[in-house]
Amino acid sequence: MSIIEKFINVAKSEVGNGGRKYRQWFYGYNAADVAWCAVFVSWCLAQAGITGIKTDGAGCFAREYQSRGKWLESEFSDSSTTPKAGDIVTFVWNYAGRYYQNDKYYSDHVGIVYAVDSNCQAIQKARKTIWKLKKVIKTTSF
Repeated sequence: MSIIEKFINVAKSEVGNGGRKYRQWFYGYNAADVAWCAVFVSWCLAQAGITGIKTDGAGCFAREYQSRGKWLESEFSDSSTTPKAGDIVTFVWNYAGRYYQNDKYYSDHVGIVYAVDSNCQAIQKARKTIWKLKKVIKTTSF
C-alpha cells in the first residue's frame, strides 16, 4: 500500500467521529470551541507516517508545502489542476479566491480528497461533505 493510499484510508476510517479526538491529540484537551479541520488533516498525516506539518490552521498546509515546492495553486476550478485522491485542498468561502487583508494562503477550511467525480467535485472526508471547488491548493506529492 502506498503512503497516499494509507493517508486516504486513515481519513476514511474516521468518518463519523467528531472533532474531540483530534483536538485532544493536538491541544492535549478537547478545545471544543476550536475548528478542527486542520487538526484532523494533521492527525491523518501523522497516522499515515507523513511528517513535517502539525497545525490547526487551514492555510498552514499551503504555506508549508508551497515553500517545499509541493503545492499547485489553481484559481476557481482551473481544469488543468483537477484534484485527485490523496490531495489536500483548502477552501475560501468568499468566492474571490482569497481575502486581500490576509496572505494568499489564508483559508477557511481544509480537507482530504478521497475521490473526484465526473463534474470535478472533490469529495473530502474532513467534514463528510461534498464541495464544489472554487479554489484549489493541493499537494502533488508528500
